[in-house]
Amino acid sequence: MGEKARENRLREFQTMVASLQFLDPACGSGNFLTETFLELRRIENRVLEHLLHNQGVMEFGADTDAGSLVKVSIGQMHGIEINDFAVSVAKTALWIAQQQALDATESIAGQALEHLPLHDSGNIIQANSLRYDWNNLLSGSRCNYVMGNPPFIGHIARKTNPTLNEDMRLIWGKDLDIDYVACWHRKAATYLHGNYGASFAFVSTNSITQGKQPALIFKPLVKDGWRIRFAHRTFAWNAQSSDMAHVHVVVIGMDQSSDRISAPVLYTYNQISGPPTPKAVNHINAYLIDGPDLFIETRSNKKGTLSPSLTLVGSGSMPNDGRGNLILNTPQECKEALADPIAAKYVKPFLMGEEFINGQKRWCLWMQDASMSFIAFSHDCALLSEARLC
Repeated sequence: MGEKARENRLREFQTMVASLQFLDPACGSGNFLTETFLELRRIENRVLEHLLHNQGVMEFGADTDAGSLVKVSIGQMHGIEINDFAVSVAKTALWIAQQQALDATESIAGQALEHLPLHDSGNIIQANSLRYDWNNLLSGSRCNYVMGNPPFIGHIARKTNPTLNEDMRLIWGKDLDIDYVACWHRKAATYLHGNYGASFAFVSTNSITQGKQPALIFKPLVKDGWRIRFAHRTFAWNAQSSDMAHVHVVVIGMDQSSDRISAPVLYTYNQISGPPTPKAVNHINAYLIDGPDLFIETRSNKKGTLSPSLTLVGSGSMPNDGRGNLILNTPQECKEALADPIAAKYVKPFLMGEEFINGQKRWCLWMQDASMSFIAFSHDCALLSEARLC
């Protein structure tokens, strides 16, 4: 490729980057928008380095859009936030980011750039994102990426707040037993529907990929033509605040493309707070597993069992011994119980959602058919049974 053709390609790439439009519909203090802007400007500065051959320039044109070397603007960033103070913080953060990026460009161009006045403040508005029409801020046909970190409110906690319940009915048509964050998934899919080059991604409570929630949330999205383009399985979210220190989340990105065109990427974590390991897979389903779109849905007793060989479930697997005294939480507790010849007969693996998802091991004493007289001969069983009854 000749030098002139190379420069043209670089300028076309810069123009494309400067045309991208981003929306964070739960932007808070603007962290996602600020980091996105800074990353775009880093990319643009690398383009400028190649165009200027590290020799700088003597003069810039007067027209900001056509004459300036800098084309990426904080005007590409759009945000919706319900808290008025956070809106002010987000705008200020974008201003600061703009100045930082200009400093870096000055060192490349070898010339001071005009920092003031601040004409552009981004497009951050105060509104209830679930009741506001996002198209009024940025048309869904123009938006390239929707991203964000919506509120971490589980469906049980949400049930106590009438306002949140009304938000749920507004987005989903009825009050479903799903986490509040799912409202943003649904609204983003509706907002971008028909814009086949667009995509959205949210940091979400990991419970939306567990139990009955995946079918309620993702089955309608898949039906509307969306697929999971990438996903991070459960990891510990560090939101740089003490109250969020132990939140376990997932990141799910969706688009309207095909797995055959671009292979999905699944990120897994060997340690909950460690780095992720990416892997290209055939397909990512709602449970964040490399597999087809299968949905486990609730089935009432009125419908009966799927197979005549199965019996109806009562209350499922539930540690309902009151205080958990029959649960062996550590390998040491399990070892001690196995050392008791009577208790050893009743030691069983104990597997619930947390153990299954995180690869943990626990055990329990399953003494369903044990008589109290028989248990009395076991030191461990007797102590645990007495503790259960206390």
